[in-house]
Amino acid sequence: MAMPAGTFAKYSTYTIHGRVYTAYAFNSNAMKSSDATALNAIDMSATNPGRIIQVKTGALTLQGNVNLNGTILCDDQVKIDGSGIQITAVDGFPAIVCLQDLTLQKDNVGATINGAVICGNQLDGMRSKNATLTIRGPLIVTNGFNDLHDAGTKVYLYYDLGRTFFWDLENAPKEEPITYLSWKES
Repeated sequence: MAMPAGTFAKYSTYTIHGRVYTAYAFNSNAMKSSDATALNAIDMSATNPGRIIQVKTGALTLQGNVNLNGTILCDDQVKIDGSGIQITAVDGFPAIVCLQDLTLQKDNVGATINGAVICGNQLDGMRSKNATLTIRGPLIVTNGFNDLHDAGTKVYLYYDLGRTFFWDLENAPKEEPITYLSWKES
C-alpha cells in the first residue's frame, strides 16, 4: 500500500473551513534544540494553525534535545540522531509526515512522538543498540519495519484516542443540505 499521492502536497498548503494555510519553510536539513526553540516561539496561529514545518528539500536530522510543537513535513527521511527528542503535534494534525523512512540513526538515541506518524516507506532501526522510540498515536508505514530487533532497541506504540483523529486534507468538505425548522421575518 502506498501513501496517498496527494498527502504531502496537501500538508504544505492546506485548507480548513475554507481558509488556505501554508506550512512554514525550514531551510536546513538538521534541526538542533535551538532551532526548535526558535520555531516554537513563532506565532503561526493566523497563517499556519497546524504549525506544519516543511523541510525545503532532502532528509531531516533531528539532533539531541529537540522539543518541537507542530508537524514535521519532509520529502525524504526523518532521522532520529540524538536523545531527548520530543515532537508534539497540534490537535487534529499528525506529528510527522515523511515520504521515506523514519530512522533511528545510531546507538542510544531516543525520541517521543506525540501524534500520528505517516511514513511513506519504513520504520528503520539501522541496527542501533539501546535506542528508544515512543509514539503516542497511530503509526502508518507503507513498507513495514527494518532492523528493530537489535540489543536493547525498543519501540513503544501507545493508543491515545485524542491523537488518532486528524483533518482529512485529501478531500474537500462536502456541502450539506440545510433544513430550516423555523423562519421569521422582522
